[in-house]
Amino acid sequence: MTNLFFFKKKFFLIINMFHKNFLLGFLYFLFSIFMFFFSGILILGVRLELFNIFLNIFQNDYFNSLTTLHGLIMIFGFITPCFTGLFYMILPNIIFIKNFFFFKISIFSFLMLFFSSIFLIFSFFLPFGNFSFGWTLYTPLSLQSNYNLDFIIFSIYFFQYHFL
Repeated sequence: MTNLFFFKKKFFLIINMFHKNFLLGFLYFLFSIFMFFFSGILILGVRLELFNIFLNIFQNDYFNSLTTLHGLIMIFGFITPCFTGLFYMILPNIIFIKNFFFFKISIFSFLMLFFSSIFLIFSFFLPFGNFSFGWTLYTPLSLQSNYNLDFIIFSIYFFQYHFL
């Protein structure tokens, strides 16, 4: 009986000790799942366009724009927050620390991730023309001068500052 009580006490102590980091990691996972489904909806539009030759859902430039936006969201909006959430959930349990230092800065980095994804999605809806370079932002194709490219680069800067 005492062993069971001791186990419950230790388990409660572990859950109570790491609740902030676990919550932040869970927020990262929720965000990455949302961006995964949003990117899936974008690529469904591309697949509908490819399904039938005579089915013209989008204009010609929107096809390339959706492909670019899908690739950027999958890299910066799904893969990196998923691994960051895994980092916040598992690393404190591995090295046995109560909390990460500067927890408010970690929350601020999550907010930067959120706002950078808003900038990235907003760049598709700008009326300055569509971006038709790939998700790699290939240089000869990205020499088009429109404001959408500026918003994409601005959002990628925010994505990179999110890791600091």
